[in-house]
Amino acid sequence: MSGKVVRLRRGDPDDITVYGDDPLEFAARWERLGANSIHVVDLDATLTKGNNLGIISEISRKVSIPIQVGGGIRSIEYARIVLESGVSRIVIGTLAFADLNSFEKIIEQFGAEKIILSLDYQNDQVMINGWRSGTGTGLLSSLHNFESKGIRAFLITSIQRDGMLEGPDLDTLDRVRHATKGEIQASGGFRSINDILMVQKSNVDSIILGRALYEGRLKLENVMMLMKAKRESKVNAK
Repeated sequence: MSGKVVRLRRGDPDDITVYGDDPLEFAARWERLGANSIHVVDLDATLTKGNNLGIISEISRKVSIPIQVGGGIRSIEYARIVLESGVSRIVIGTLAFADLNSFEKIIEQFGAEKIILSLDYQNDQVMINGWRSGTGTGLLSSLHNFESKGIRAFLITSIQRDGMLEGPDLDTLDRVRHATKGEIQASGGFRSINDILMVQKSNVDSIILGRALYEGRLKLENVMMLMKAKRESKVNAK
């Protein structure tokens, strides 16, 4: 946000912690410590207050690991611009529910392999528009609906737990894993090695770590050592 590395609690822009003003330095650090990829959320674009495309392009030139970017991708043209910044995949949430026709055109133009569908949920309902609006549809029904349209990668975020260090929503992750053979990324609440050990039992494909890394509750090098025991698991630094 505004060119800085920040975390919000439960997506609230008024409940913000700033961790630094050099995103490139952090991206290089996470790569150096072994992260499989970098997960970037452009909060300014999410909140329709501009964007951080320049920084995203610099990150893509700075690191060699894949980068996935979400936040404010609500048109075909903007999806193209973000992909042309050098990132590997884009994360889309709101557009898929608000303008299905445009979302399907993005799939057609860029390929489903370039898209991760963001399913941010609260009380089992998928939320959009920066978590400010409900879709009226449940998590699993939404997953199945978009799976039928060719989407094979899903980012599952517990809004209630995001940025709160309360542990992941294991029950929901179990349900999601049993509901699809697609790629599952788990986000929200990770705070300890034990959380990672527990979520591994759900057989998700990757986890996203943010606040726990920045506040030193987890050391990425220790997490990566743990992951060597299960090499198909991946860790994305946020």
